[in-house]
Amino acid sequence: MTVLRVSPTLLDLNCDNTKSRLHNHKITTSSLEYHEGDPRISSLQYIALTTMAAPSSTAAAPASLSKDVLVDKIQGIAIGNALGDTIGLYTEFLSGTQAQMVYPKASFRLTEPATPLYVDRHRARFEERAWTDDTDQMLLILLSYLHNNGTLTQKDFASRLHTWIAMGLRALDRLPLGIGNTVGMVVTHTDFLSDPAGVSKGRWVNTKCVNAANGAVMRTSIIAPMFINKTLEETYQAAVDIAIVTHADPRCLVSCVAVVGILRALLKGELTSEEMIDGYLDHAWAWTDAYAKEHILKDEDGNELDYKFDREEYDAYCKVSPKKMYNDKKDGMIVDDRRLGYTYIALGSAVWCLRRVMSGKDDFKSVITKLIMMGGDADTNGAVAGALVGGYVGHKAIAPEWRDGLRYNDWLLQKVEAMCILSGVITDKTYIPAEDLDTAPDGNRGFLDEAQVRDREKGLMMMILEKLDTHQKAAKKPKFQNLWGLLDV
Repeated sequence: MTVLRVSPTLLDLNCDNTKSRLHNHKITTSSLEYHEGDPRISSLQYIALTTMAAPSSTAAAPASLSKDVLVDKIQGIAIGNALGDTIGLYTEFLSGTQAQMVYPKASFRLTEPATPLYVDRHRARFEERAWTDDTDQMLLILLSYLHNNGTLTQKDFASRLHTWIAMGLRALDRLPLGIGNTVGMVVTHTDFLSDPAGVSKGRWVNTKCVNAANGAVMRTSIIAPMFINKTLEETYQAAVDIAIVTHADPRCLVSCVAVVGILRALLKGELTSEEMIDGYLDHAWAWTDAYAKEHILKDEDGNELDYKFDREEYDAYCKVSPKKMYNDKKDGMIVDDRRLGYTYIALGSAVWCLRRVMSGKDDFKSVITKLIMMGGDADTNGAVAGALVGGYVGHKAIAPEWRDGLRYNDWLLQKVEAMCILSGVITDKTYIPAEDLDTAPDGNRGFLDEAQVRDREKGLMMMILEKLDTHQKAAKKPKFQNLWGLLDV
């Protein structure tokens, strides 16, 4: 008999029954016993539960969080995602060595006097104190959920992503800056709107099943609070459904499942210590492994694809001790090498940040600063880490010089409150989607035509050139260190 002690939150016993593919197992949890074919658990849950160490095996029953604490943590997820993305832009695509040279004091501030971005052709495109494409795409999920009265569909998200690629985030009149290769190639396919998941999988298969970029995990965090009152399996499934719109590799899927699973446990008061994190990582792996075998790793004729879903690699990236630095060349993973856009780097470094904070070694600001000073795809790494850590510490615990200086902060908090109403977290307020006009696909601003898009692009190019020209002129002056330690290099 396989004996597991699994919390009720983890089991979610009210999901539909499907026939299990395992045999000769029984699962005992507390005073309840589960066995192959049990009508109270699905096959995917049964597979997961028989292949993991239960996260709650040594913990007391999870305490229900008060509404105020829960809302604060949900705000922490959304604002944390946006802040990690925003701070990450300071060092995105720099090496760790370059980041140290450009920001020798490793200190960042978004309230006045705000730390200026180092000026180069990449950073010159972006607004100061604002997020990038990572959080834009998270907002596409959020706006879709709000507009459709608390439901998520692949087709609506795909349509919004297609619009974003063409003209940006209309609700905030932002251009689509930082489009990833995977997202760009999938979304611009002629069949994308009619079959986004099929196009996504087809592109992945055509690349020999090797592409596992971080473009899905960077946007997934907001799904956890949306599904806080749904089952765990529904939450996992929603994460996979949205991820696979652009990213079909099981490594991308398990990254998203792990993030929403950990966040869900934090919101339910179940995950309370650093030592418990591994159990949720194990559960996410087991569920995704079963799902991938059934739905992803077969061709159109039902033949198995030539692909190895490597558990050891997943553990190597995600189970780095908080006592070590994540980018330690001997024991950790290298954040700023040629694999910088790899989904496991974003997931693993984010989990490492959560471990650091849960074990008392860092707070939100210090751990995100450590992470982004490693360089690499720092805005994406920061977005995922910011969401996880924000979901643990809550919005109020984030340093005010970051939290209060974020551009569009009030707008985002309003949308988060609306989400909390629709998800059932807030029950003493009402939200009417039809009256929230900027959740519409065109953001209540109208769609841009081709000429308008070209004009925007020309304006962006002029802004970039002006910033670069100003920077180059300043660089000719004697070098000095300003208030922020920024060097004219």
